[in-house]
Amino acid sequence: MTTAVLTSAALVVGAITVHSQQAPQQVPQQGGAAAAPSQEMIEAQQLQIRVQEIETQLQAIAAEAERANPELVEERTAFVELFESKLEARGYPDQEGQQRLQELQLRLQTPQQLEDEERQRITAEYEQAVTQMRQAETAVREDPEFQRKQSELLESRIEAMTEINPEVPAMEREREEAISRLNALMHSMQQGGQP
Repeated sequence: MTTAVLTSAALVVGAITVHSQQAPQQVPQQGGAAAAPSQEMIEAQQLQIRVQEIETQLQAIAAEAERANPELVEERTAFVELFESKLEARGYPDQEGQQRLQELQLRLQTPQQLEDEERQRITAEYEQAVTQMRQAETAVREDPEFQRKQSELLESRIEAMTEINPEVPAMEREREEAISRLNALMHSMQQGGQP
């Protein structure tokens, strides 16, 4: 199918690989060289590094589990195909529609070259297309059949990964706790340090 659909499917499968918890936000970099990073900033950066380390380990274990269990690859492939067909059924843009979206995005990267009216028209068209894509993705993620297949695939993968490394459940718990703490820190920093 199309690159964007495959990318979306890869993201879904990637989320399954390391669990279906939302990824943390990126820790903002310190703006000035003179300003010392806050304790929250240091902790957030350390947590982000740890989350990335765990995810790298889990991805390596998942790859090993797939090599040892070819049926996992088949199950993942079937899941991606289900995801793609459900996206298509909900009006996700086809390849032509996605090319048009990329063209609009490119044109919006140099807005000074556009007349006001044309910029407004392109912006509206782009925003509408992005909204349709997000709505299609949300509808698929809320689809009961999709959720059931996702749970089944997750369960199979976790079981196979745990056979390779019994620490997988503990690694996932540590990752989830780190993400939760990181998201709390990010929220706190966005609120100006207020609890």
